Amino acid sequence: MTRSATCLSAIVLFVALASSYGHAYAVDSIDRPNVLFIAVDDINDWVGCLGGHSQAKTPNIDRLARKGVLFEQAHCAAPLCSPSRTAIMMGLRPSTTGIYGNLNWFRDMPQYKDWVSLPQYFRRHGYVAWGGGKLYHQAHGKFSDAAAWGHVYSTSTGTLPPPKHERYKHGLRPKFESNPILARLIDWGPTDHAIEANPDWKTAEGAAQFLQRDHDKPFFLGCGIYLPHLPWYAPKKFFDIHPIEDIKLPPYEPDDFDDIPAIGRRMGERHIRHIRESGKWKEAVQGCLAADSFADACVGHVLDALENSRYRDNTIVVLWGDHGYDVGEKKIAKSALWEQTTRTPLIIYAPVAKVVETFGDQRATGPKVLTTSATPKQRPNVVTLYADDLGYRDIGCYGGPVKTPVLDKLAAGGVRFTDFHSGAPTCSPSRATFLTGRQHCRTGVYSVLDERFHRMHLLESETTIAEVLQENGYATAHFGKWHLGMPVQNRKNPTPTDHGFDYWFGVVNGPGPSHKDPTNFVRNGKRVGTIKGYSCQIVVDEALTWLDQKRDADEPFFLNLWFNEPHDPIAAPDEIVSQYGGLNEREAIYSGTIDNTDRAIGRLVAKLEKLGELNNTIIIYSSDNGSYLQKRNGELRGKKGALFEGGHRVPGIFYWKDGIAGGRVEKEPAGVVDLLPTLCGLIGIDKPGGVHLDGSDLAPLLTGSDSFNRHQPLFWMAEANMVMRVGDHTLFATSTAKSPIDFKSADRLMQEVKEVLGDDLEKELGGMDLRSRMFNGNFANPEANRLRAQHRKLYYFQESWIPELKKSGLGRVELYDLSKDLGQQENIAEKHPELAARLKEQAAAIHRSVMADAPEWPAPEELAAAKKSQENTRDWPAAGTSDTAKLLARIDKNPLPQGYDGNNHQSYVDRVMAGLKPEQRSQVGQLWKEKRRLDPDMPNPGASFVKILTHVAGSKGDSEKPPIRSGTRQEFR
Repeated sequence: MTRSATCLSAIVLFVALASSYGHAYAVDSIDRPNVLFIAVDDINDWVGCLGGHSQAKTPNIDRLARKGVLFEQAHCAAPLCSPSRTAIMMGLRPSTTGIYGNLNWFRDMPQYKDWVSLPQYFRRHGYVAWGGGKLYHQAHGKFSDAAAWGHVYSTSTGTLPPPKHERYKHGLRPKFESNPILARLIDWGPTDHAIEANPDWKTAEGAAQFLQRDHDKPFFLGCGIYLPHLPWYAPKKFFDIHPIEDIKLPPYEPDDFDDIPAIGRRMGERHIRHIRESGKWKEAVQGCLAADSFADACVGHVLDALENSRYRDNTIVVLWGDHGYDVGEKKIAKSALWEQTTRTPLIIYAPVAKVVETFGDQRATGPKVLTTSATPKQRPNVVTLYADDLGYRDIGCYGGPVKTPVLDKLAAGGVRFTDFHSGAPTCSPSRATFLTGRQHCRTGVYSVLDERFHRMHLLESETTIAEVLQENGYATAHFGKWHLGMPVQNRKNPTPTDHGFDYWFGVVNGPGPSHKDPTNFVRNGKRVGTIKGYSCQIVVDEALTWLDQKRDADEPFFLNLWFNEPHDPIAAPDEIVSQYGGLNEREAIYSGTIDNTDRAIGRLVAKLEKLGELNNTIIIYSSDNGSYLQKRNGELRGKKGALFEGGHRVPGIFYWKDGIAGGRVEKEPAGVVDLLPTLCGLIGIDKPGGVHLDGSDLAPLLTGSDSFNRHQPLFWMAEANMVMRVGDHTLFATSTAKSPIDFKSADRLMQEVKEVLGDDLEKELGGMDLRSRMFNGNFANPEANRLRAQHRKLYYFQESWIPELKKSGLGRVELYDLSKDLGQQENIAEKHPELAARLKEQAAAIHRSVMADAPEWPAPEELAAAKKSQENTRDWPAAGTSDTAKLLARIDKNPLPQGYDGNNHQSYVDRVMAGLKPEQRSQVGQLWKEKRRLDPDMPNPGASFVKILTHVAGSKGDSEKPPIRSGTRQEFR
């Protein structure tokens, strides 16, 4: 297929596909798919999804590309309006029709006078065909082919110009007089007209109104947007989102024309030289970007109308450009055969899967296809960043006092949630929910765990984000705090390896003795010893080393960074702390730990950018619970440990330059419970089967590809007390189980601490109240510290409480309306008893479900493991000694399969994985997990994975399914 025919041929293919639906229906059936046909004039690859300019802001076109099929190498039939558009509407190339200029009209030619054009073709097959805006070379008159449409709803094009005295302020018009058309058109600048007053918007509004009406026939709706055709006038807001001081110029080589014939040099017009020499090139680029963004807004208006109409699930959408445009690389015009003037967006979305599959089959001979619902060229990397005890109002972009330019930039370039929540108001439970998408009690984690007192841990039977990604070809690594159970204190707990992480480096709970120079980090089960530096920087150091030395460039990766900051005991560099107060002020040190973490994250982001991975990496940032400093949770009631908003409302930032339109603030309630299904949705992989997920897939919300519907309300539990969120209301319900905590003794111990500390009390509190201080950090006074330890022990969750909790229900309730009372000061349950009762009934059903799933300790799987340990007490199998090792050794000797090419590793893996049964995929995951454990330094991980994949794909069943590891787990040495 020749380059110039790509766009035309794809449109012809689209017509054939759309027509093929008709064989299943009667000719006049309303069930036939509708067609929304959107043309954008002079649009080149300066759209987000094509990456032609890094500062292009086209979120609506980008979301259509993510939802449908994007042809990355679509090219026009001719780099001029009329020839290109005539070719699209006729299905004939200019070389066939002889139409190469804007003054030729096909209806004037005898052989084409009665030619059936695209809208006529649909009308002959029972469709209503309406058109508006610039679809042919003109929106009215002879060159609009008005008779071919059933109705022309708009003849408006372009934008309203600024007042005459505001035009041509670049002062260059006299230099362009050799080309009167360009002299008239080459201008740019913001206007004060309302968006709705502009002709292009009126065309979009006409299409939107059509979509809101009822139609008794299927329709073919054409909508032609004139911008970004010159002149580049657009409402001021579209210039404001492209500040002139930030504009990046496209690449330009001064001697670019030296090695081409004279006829080619004449294609590079002198007008761009005048613009460059006058210092106006940045202004021109800004104008083009602003025009692109306004055109995108018009497209978005139509797409939103479709989304909100009854036709959303039965309408094929085609978006195309008539040709590209050169904005200074070689000239400032079209009408040339360079790629910048021929390449243009082409996106086709069909709501029926078989259409996507049909287009997918064209990859061998036709355009390159990218679609997130199919197998992508390269799956995105995933980096999750989790702070410890960080409050809602700590970081800069959430109105906090700490300078966090890196996080602020990620938020500005991504989506910042204002109503985002941790999985629980305390550490271990929140982390269990983060990894599994399930309420933490279901996973075996009832409360903050301590191996000295608890057998509970994250059950090995739970499916984590790491395991899901690992089974889909990702390399997985964890860095930082864990706090979900480790094989210490004579426990036989799983490690991060058993939960899907190929590589891990972290601490069992928190760094000791503080964030500075910690001594208790562990790398893949082996203690590291004292490390100089601060915890957040040490965690990022290890991640950078992994990226440099451990990753396979052919594999996507998942990096899970769980920072320890700003959890007590705190420490940060003096030069950072001094920016927030005295070196010994607890709140200044607290702020310093957050600032230091932002700097560490900045190093990681810089590394991803250097590796060329940043744009295709999903980055997610949040906190495990609210701050223990009440003021750092802002106006929210409660803090760490509380079920009120201050205990679990936290920052939530999602960044993915290639996949999520940035610059958005999202008010939809969401949380870390949504991460597992959301990542599956964004990446385009299956969620784990046979598992109840409490979270919902946010991908439609983040990408704008569809409407978002939560399948179950957000809820949080602390022991058996519960809070549930429905709309603006939160229901707070206490458990019917009697609390076993001796509160009188706890109060007595707090009073004794006050007396012991005496005049040093305020200094030791460091801005906290005494109760919070009892749970965060040691006292300098030894006696106060002894009393604190007794106090904490009273509150430690006891596994003996579990049977009573599992039998409990919900008792007294409180109801709050967050839209009017964000601080949760007014309980309105008595004012709205019916609403409170209805929500309590809904919460009670969820509560029963959780308690039915929640295990007792020792859990059945632990008892079975203990029994198996009595039968076989050997340590974890060494490489080459277990049955699995022998199988893997045989697989390693196999040759790589025919048809495999390391340059196309991911596409090959995706294709083979798509043909496997679920049990085979699981088998691949188990073998690969064991391979990485046995041979972490394998020379070519990609080839090893492909050999395992080929082995499983060629097997008939489970005859060689890897045996489950058994035996005791050793503590770290």
